[in-house]
Amino acid sequence: MSSYGTVLFLKTIAPLCGVIISNLLFLAPMKSVLEVRNNEDIGPLNPVPYCFIFGSTSGWLLYGASVKNFYIWWANCPGLLLAIFYILSCHAVLEKGKRRFLYEALTLSVLGLTIICAFLSAFILPKNIANITLGVLANTMLTCFYASPLSTLIAVVRLKDASSLDPWLCAMNTVNGTMWTVYGFALGDPIVWSLNLLGAILGVSQLSLICIYGRRNATISPTLTTPQDIEEKVTEGASYSQKPETTNYGTGNKVDVSGEAL
Repeated sequence: MSSYGTVLFLKTIAPLCGVIISNLLFLAPMKSVLEVRNNEDIGPLNPVPYCFIFGSTSGWLLYGASVKNFYIWWANCPGLLLAIFYILSCHAVLEKGKRRFLYEALTLSVLGLTIICAFLSAFILPKNIANITLGVLANTMLTCFYASPLSTLIAVVRLKDASSLDPWLCAMNTVNGTMWTVYGFALGDPIVWSLNLLGAILGVSQLSLICIYGRRNATISPTLTTPQDIEEKVTEGASYSQKPETTNYGTGNKVDVSGEAL
């Protein structure tokens, strides 16, 4: 490939593919969220990643605007709108109690941190420091997003069930992280490539858990739940879902409180 072709690929084709893949990534949870809305039951779905989609896209939008990067901007703008939709949809079906409180606290914390960084960058910090601040914000939220499906890792290993992990989201994390790593190297911008590389590695790890344990659509939800809570539910044979005949991923299999498919 000629030098012109190399530059064209790294500076135009790769980031354009990154924009498309990023938006496909943010669309990946749509099926699960729509089923949650339809069933009015959170089931085994882990909604934590949606809070960090909101934080990550907000941070990258601010960073893209600051450095005037068209590709970074459009790779995250639709994702911000989708994140708000996902957050509101999951919040509407969460029962009042500890899980709902933690979900609200996490969402508001992410929003508050984004507002603070935006204010500092716009009115307090010099331009170069502001760009670094926004880059750190974006990467911090991106790392949390890539790692957030693993917030149920203990429950996944203990129950030997990866139902809380969305396979499409994990797969798109891997592809998206890989593509933006390539583009970041082409730009020579460590803010872009460093944690996207980590995201690709985490995506592979999550897909590995799905392959190892499978997804039995267990009715016991590990979402925002401590390992002790999970153990108690397993011991008691209790079901988190109020509608055990429905599943979160549209398999149509009925599940009883013991987790066995009927």
